[in-house]
Amino acid sequence: MKKFTISVILLSVFQLSWTNLPPLSKELEQVLGQKWAYISSGNSKLGENVQPVESFYISKTEISNADYLFFLESIKTKNPAHYYTALPDSTVWSIGDKPNKPFESQYFRFPAFKEYPVVGVSFDAALLYCKWLEENINQQIDSNEKIVVRLPTEAEWIRAARGDKHTSIFPWGGPYLENRKGRSLANYKKENLTNFKGQIITMEVKSFYPNEFGVYQMSGNVAEMLNDSKNVKGGSWTSTAQSLEINAVENIKYPANNVGFRPIILINH
Repeated sequence: MKKFTISVILLSVFQLSWTNLPPLSKELEQVLGQKWAYISSGNSKLGENVQPVESFYISKTEISNADYLFFLESIKTKNPAHYYTALPDSTVWSIGDKPNKPFESQYFRFPAFKEYPVVGVSFDAALLYCKWLEENINQQIDSNEKIVVRLPTEAEWIRAARGDKHTSIFPWGGPYLENRKGRSLANYKKENLTNFKGQIITMEVKSFYPNEFGVYQMSGNVAEMLNDSKNVKGGSWTSTAQSLEINAVENIKYPANNVGFRPIILINH
């Protein structure tokens, strides 16, 4: 049951990329399931510089509350020290310009938010999640095929956001933030909200359309941690449009209610 559950919550291979997929064991294919997207090797453009990137898999979605709760329950009795380190800081909802006090007790554990991105997580907590996931996957596959789970570098994040389309401003390819019907293509802070009534927070991790790799919300919703512990990418529900641009980098002090993460997988044959 545990093996099945882990396979279900793990992340997948986008069908348009199958022609470039390296050979995988049946065990690893099963574990990857439908939640990880394959990103082929190639170049990533960081400003004026071009950096080569080896192939990897990336979570199609930001890690959700449900994913993270499963992780916490798995380590609660086995490693209490890691459990308390990994607990999200719920007080992040009670600070800032527009406090959302009710979410301090509701957001993380209330079932209605289970598919929303986990927030209030520290860098060390994200690393613990990656290490836990790596160990669980490696226990399920052949000993000759090992994987590494970690947070992406900026170059890897950019490659997953736009592939070989080095001039794309946003992950969906176009230069606009709305489609032809005037609907937003990301969850971000609109500049003109004088008539808005209600809460503005995160959205479910599979909201909006995925990019060409099948990856959801590389821009907007929550800013995403990189492996350098300082910078985040993608902008968030509190960000204005400029922060959603692929080239943008932010330095946000987190844990925060607008920062989450999505891991990548590298395969060592």
